[in-house]
Amino acid sequence: MEQWRCVAGLLWRFKSTLPFVALSSLLSMVLGAFSAMRYHYQAAVINLAKDAVVSSKTSMPTRPGSIEETVGAMVVSEMIVQLAEFARGRLTLRGKTKVVQELKVALFGALLRQDLEYLEQCDLWQLRSLIGSCGTTISQVVDFPATLVEASVRLLTAVLTLGRINGRLAGLLALMRLPSRFVLQRLLQHLEERLELRSSLPDFKGQINSCWSSLVRPASLRTMRAFAREPLELGTFTRFLAVHEELQQRKMLIFRLMQPFQNLLEHALEIVTLWYGGRLALRGQMDFGELSSAVLVAQNAFDGARFAQAAAANVSKQASWNQMDLGHNWALGPMAQMAQLLSRRPKIGLDRPPLGSMPKAGEVKWSLEFRKVNFSYQQRGVEILKDLSFQVHQGEFLGILGTTGSGKSTILSLILRLYEPSSGQILLDGKDIKEYNPLWLRHHIGFVSQDLVLCNRTIRENLLYGCGSFDGTALEPSDACARRALRVAQCEDTFFNAEAFPNLWHTDVGNSGSDLSGGEKQRLAVARAVVKQPRLLILDEATSALDEISQARLQDEIEKLRQQQGLTVICVAHRLSNLARADRLLVLQEGQLVEEGSPAELAAQDGVFAEYARAHQAVLDGS
Repeated sequence: MEQWRCVAGLLWRFKSTLPFVALSSLLSMVLGAFSAMRYHYQAAVINLAKDAVVSSKTSMPTRPGSIEETVGAMVVSEMIVQLAEFARGRLTLRGKTKVVQELKVALFGALLRQDLEYLEQCDLWQLRSLIGSCGTTISQVVDFPATLVEASVRLLTAVLTLGRINGRLAGLLALMRLPSRFVLQRLLQHLEERLELRSSLPDFKGQINSCWSSLVRPASLRTMRAFAREPLELGTFTRFLAVHEELQQRKMLIFRLMQPFQNLLEHALEIVTLWYGGRLALRGQMDFGELSSAVLVAQNAFDGARFAQAAAANVSKQASWNQMDLGHNWALGPMAQMAQLLSRRPKIGLDRPPLGSMPKAGEVKWSLEFRKVNFSYQQRGVEILKDLSFQVHQGEFLGILGTTGSGKSTILSLILRLYEPSSGQILLDGKDIKEYNPLWLRHHIGFVSQDLVLCNRTIRENLLYGCGSFDGTALEPSDACARRALRVAQCEDTFFNAEAFPNLWHTDVGNSGSDLSGGEKQRLAVARAVVKQPRLLILDEATSALDEISQARLQDEIEKLRQQQGLTVICVAHRLSNLARADRLLVLQEGQLVEEGSPAELAAQDGVFAEYARAHQAVLDGS
């Protein structure tokens, strides 16, 4: 019931289309009635022509002009059908366009608001396809009432017409053929689905798509070539194609086996009508000319009913939860997926608390405190941070180091509120970080991650990526400020070198920055974090691809910013040279804080940091 309530809530979004649906349904009544009469007139012309031939041979008088009158009526009926169909199409288009646009915006917004934990477990390509194709889904749902009305009126008109021709034949078709035909058809479809499920692989499509993974991204392509995987990938793809062909042959065999039954069911209507109508004609209870009229009218009526049934099944498939296999595995239809996405409420909402209640950045003391914080990733279920407590003072340079997997990057993600702690508190200026709007918080934090991601845009567009207001409008700094950020990141001369970059900072960086070197990407990422003038700067292995000289110059510029602007800096690094200017260091091991103090204090102790320092010095001495 909860699932269907979500779908009903989604359908309520279409309330603005109700006037258009109502008018479309009225036009569908006209369309259905005259569509049914079209075939009646065709049969009437055939009967009149037959009577004319018979009368010419028997010298019986015929009504002059009867054929012309019937053809004229048929032409008028056809014109009404075409006009009604045109008007209905225009009405439904006007009714759907705005709704589809609003729904796409709502779905995209709902997707952007979801927690990172949820997005990491979703098939984002499938969700992208869902949003892109929602117009087709909504069209089928919105068009269904008009389709149902048209089919119902067509069927009713056909039954009334058949009743005038012969009541007994109409009763047989209406009461026996219609239900039995649809029931048998559903049984055949169910049998065919069961046979197909038994002859298919559950995740074959995903395995085929995995063969393309090394080609769709430049980084994956380079990795494949670096490991000489081309022959292996080709062999894997060949095997998958062979399996795919075998599955296609099985499906074709099932189709060929079921096709005779489907065809027999399709033609059963004509067979039964001709058999029963022929018996009535032989008994003198029905004219042979009326038999042809009954066949055409009945066929048209049941075609409309069959089309309505297919539309109803399709709408049900879009909105309901469909069984995927012979067990208890279910998959959401497109409507159900959209309803679920729109109704899903994230833990970290982008509108809670309201942006209007946020203070000015200068009024907040940018000091942080972790109080007995525990955290584990939902998909892994392993505790990463264990009762972690520490403080970061405003204007301080705090360095964090530790073994791989000790939770360094997780701390940064929690500060950005990409995740919520399992327990414990994170305080900013003495207040729980949950009391700050995530958009406001991230707007005043500059972040450089170790997994650098650049958009497939120009250097300048990537540089100004984080500059914008909360209402979605871009607030770009001046070119002088933007170039100052490049200067701080030691890449102004690089990107304004016309020999290397003919278009200067208007050069495209390629897919995920594939056209830039590792060092260029890192320096651009640092500039992107600095240009927004943050109050807190987070660096996660931000200089791992830089040479020692560039790194030293970059550290000098960041130190100047820290002194001039009172900037709080948190730096995660493995190279000790990155932490040489840190006021205080945190040393983590297996999610716990094992050492804390200044670099000099920790070096004097016989602990983890001292061991790092000795190893670093040994490398220098050896070289």
